[in-house]
Amino acid sequence: MRHPITPILLSLGIFLIGHGLQLSLLPLFARSLSWTDFSIALTGASYFLGFVIGCIVVPRLLARAGHIRVFLCAGGTAAATLLVLEFSPYLWAWLLLRFVTGCCLACMYTVVESWINEFGSNNHRGRLISIYILTTLIGLGIGQQLLGLIELLPLFRIGAIVMLLALLPMGLALVEQPMMLKAESAKLGMISTLPIVASAGMILGGIVTGTIWTMAPLTAQKSGLTPTEIGFMMNAVVLGGALAQLPLGWLSDRFSRASLLNVITVFTMILSGFVLTQSPDGKALVIVMFFLGGASLSIYGICASEANDKSDLNRIQIATILLLLNGTGSILGPIATGLVASHTGNALFVVTLGSMIFLSIIITLAGRRSLKDIASKNAENNMYTATPS
Repeated sequence: MRHPITPILLSLGIFLIGHGLQLSLLPLFARSLSWTDFSIALTGASYFLGFVIGCIVVPRLLARAGHIRVFLCAGGTAAATLLVLEFSPYLWAWLLLRFVTGCCLACMYTVVESWINEFGSNNHRGRLISIYILTTLIGLGIGQQLLGLIELLPLFRIGAIVMLLALLPMGLALVEQPMMLKAESAKLGMISTLPIVASAGMILGGIVTGTIWTMAPLTAQKSGLTPTEIGFMMNAVVLGGALAQLPLGWLSDRFSRASLLNVITVFTMILSGFVLTQSPDGKALVIVMFFLGGASLSIYGICASEANDKSDLNRIQIATILLLLNGTGSILGPIATGLVASHTGNALFVVTLGSMIFLSIIITLAGRRSLKDIASKNAENNMYTATPS
């Protein structure tokens, strides 16, 4: 099982070193161009809009070209857009280029997730997806650490070079890939076939993670952190998410995924409330972001496992819909945070708190509904199996 997925995880992990670098590099570079928080938020939203569109078109690309070719072409295009961004200090150009990057990343993530789920089963899917997310976070963390060590402009070229080198393991690997399927695009109606907890978790979790990746560097800068310290803070987010993956994946395979998800949302609410009431800065903010990363970056894997367990759709359709929902939330997150930022410096945590409250309510209501359905079925079965007195 490990043999077919190792090359694609290796390629993705290396690629995300370059991608993780640009996640913090681009907001800081845009700030050096004197752009407003809302303009920077729009570039993040444009990226996630491209992500959503990419989720819609990728099934046809996979049916036409196969997993490996789509992965390689998307990775090469993403590297090219990063190089062009360095020489295009115009908002309209960034909106277009970030849109293209989003499309590319959607294609790559869909390839990887459908590939992994093809070789997984319900008994260990939570752990397998945790390994995948752990790989992504290690790559993102290494990329974040490069920030502050080198001047901003050379980092564009370094990030692009790393992205291109990442394509070698996948391009040269002789491994079995998932069978090419007919072009079955994801349709909005298919969302209703997924568990409501998974769908809601993907959207609201996307709001939180989209906000963190786009706006957290700016929040840290307003708190007085230097570029090197911002790199450490973003690395704390990634490290927290990485350390939480395997334990939470193991727990999700043994206990109710919905209940575990509710615990995570409540914990995230407590963290957000602490920041809003205590206004920590410096080291305290880094510690908060460590735990916030552990909680928020675990939502995706648990929701993906829940959906793959309980949906009858094929793996490509499931991966596409989940990424579509997550990308939609990630569009809304930066925009909402950019608007709230005009009223408070803790906009990131206001949006996070609101999203997690809403998700906790949905999980609780879904759990009560499930209990009622089980009770109703038991009563119906008892009625038919009871013997006359």
